Amino acid sequence: MANDETTPNDPQTAGHHGPPAARPETVYHLPNRLPIVDGDEDDPGAAPAELTRAQRFRRQLPWAIATLLAYWTALGVATHIPLRMAKKIENGDKLVHAAAYGGLAFCFFVVLSMFRKVRFNSFVIVWVVVGAYGVVDEVLQGYVPYRSPDVKDWIADMIGATAALIGCRLLHGWWTRRRAVRPICQSEPGR
Repeated sequence: MANDETTPNDPQTAGHHGPPAARPETVYHLPNRLPIVDGDEDDPGAAPAELTRAQRFRRQLPWAIATLLAYWTALGVATHIPLRMAKKIENGDKLVHAAAYGGLAFCFFVVLSMFRKVRFNSFVIVWVVVGAYGVVDEVLQGYVPYRSPDVKDWIADMIGATAALIGCRLLHGWWTRRRAVRPICQSEPGR
């Protein structure tokens, strides 16, 4: 009868039959961090795990780089496939150029923003790299059958990249303001 004694005030043993009841989840919102949940499915009494911005980006970075490389490779292959167009629409491919290079600028900006703080020169770096790639792409098309380099295509590329970067700037500004102003969710009475 050494271990059969229980105290009536012990919440784990007094009148309780079965597994311990799970604690309700408490969600905390910390600036520059993902919401963290108190407890764990396996261990309800575990301390909350904090996931910093750097840890989030380390998890997302391989996917962002893989997406950029896949997109860039697909773009490079697609622009160097010899095509015979039976009926070529005058300047009809300019929207395709603008959309393709806008997508490239967006992917490149996302990856670059994971490595450094977003400033004006981040947009300039992306614009210059995408523009240089556009020049190389157009020059190399001169060596592909049924393709020819065209300055108008490069201008369309740069218009698409510029539009995408303006969109990135607006989205980044909105996201930054949204994260800076967060309401206090659970305030204590009397404060």
